[in-house]
Amino acid sequence: MTYSANISTAIKSRQPQVKDAQFAQALNRIVTTGPVVEDYSQFEEWKRDALQELNEAALENRIGTALTSLTRLYPQIAAYIAVGPDQDQVEELPPDTRIGKRGKPVYKTLTEDDIECFPDISYMVSGLLQTSTVSLLFGESNSGKTFVALDIAEHVARGILWQGRRVEQGPVLYIYAESRLGLKSRIQAWKKHHDLPSTPHLQFITRPVQLVNDRETLLETIAEQEVAPALIVVDTFSNCAVGTNQNDQAEVYRVLATAHEIVQEYGSHVLVVHHTNKQGIANGTQAFKNHVDTMIQLSRADKYAPVLVHCEKQRDGEQFNDFALQLQVVDLYVKPDTLEPISSCVVVASDTPDKESVIPQTQQKMLEVLSLLGRSSCNRWQRACEEAKVVKPTSFYKYVESMVSSELVSKESEGKGKPTWYEALDTTSTTSQLLHSELVEVGTN
Repeated sequence: MTYSANISTAIKSRQPQVKDAQFAQALNRIVTTGPVVEDYSQFEEWKRDALQELNEAALENRIGTALTSLTRLYPQIAAYIAVGPDQDQVEELPPDTRIGKRGKPVYKTLTEDDIECFPDISYMVSGLLQTSTVSLLFGESNSGKTFVALDIAEHVARGILWQGRRVEQGPVLYIYAESRLGLKSRIQAWKKHHDLPSTPHLQFITRPVQLVNDRETLLETIAEQEVAPALIVVDTFSNCAVGTNQNDQAEVYRVLATAHEIVQEYGSHVLVVHHTNKQGIANGTQAFKNHVDTMIQLSRADKYAPVLVHCEKQRDGEQFNDFALQLQVVDLYVKPDTLEPISSCVVVASDTPDKESVIPQTQQKMLEVLSLLGRSSCNRWQRACEEAKVVKPTSFYKYVESMVSSELVSKESEGKGKPTWYEALDTTSTTSQLLHSELVEVGTN
């Protein structure tokens, strides 16, 4: 709704003195705050009619149209409209602000009773992903990130249980920003494995969408959908935030602000897929941790090992326990011209779901070394692992952070410039005796 040029001109050129202050106040209360319940019988007939018309217009969200008509009928009414921002500016106000009594934007305040009316926390995927939030699914290359994200998307689009968890069905928009050629076989494998046809509720954008530069186009794309997406997947952050310094909180927030805007506007859940760095943690971990609601880490010892799913963060909810998935190969067809077999993978429940059985072999050996050392400094633990040829020096810290986040190892810092101590939380070992002879000398230094 917008004022006409005539209204804007009339407002700016109005007389400085207004004869009926009560009428001006009543009129501007309706224009700025919405419909009110008041007795207008004390006003002369044209003013009473104008207020009643505006009140009805406010109820129907057509203030602009009503003011245009009333100004043509009663040109003098423009003199009673308070000076303030243009109506175009009012329309652009964030949803949590309004125009105050002085004609300036102010924040809307809420009472405790208003807060009581907020909806309860709900889950799109029970215990895993909350509705209307932003989450981060991260892991190393080949840890199965896209397979897991696509599997969740397929289940949400169809409203079927995901790994035994209840799912709230809804449309899904998947931004597939990596190689689009691999998407075809992944979808074919999923449908073949589950013996299900295609669904119109899962839509794809098969190109990088820059969350900052392409923000307007993305928002318009979402607005054009008949039903707002319940889930939007951004795969991957790096491809959709080119040029962003992922260790700079301000830059990361600027990108994720688009995701939060989508959440606020449409109530969607935005799932961002992200890579880890050489330390085995999400690039810009702290920046992401401060600006997403849920963080889920995927780790995998090798391409044949199960995928360990670990909850790094769950805002306003209990962190789910670690569980394991498996990538199962699905044979699709043989290309007739080259006789090349085409296959892809799907996500299935692992037959080794317990946490200990899916610890990568390198981390298991590092844990055994630390168990023999007892409470140890990082340098001492690293030297012992190098002596036993358990891990390469360049990979040591990568696994340490992963083991701390998985609660296999405790980390205790005495403060800046002082040692950090580590201790194994799980001393169960199957190969400690084999390592013991190699570590006795190192462990006593």
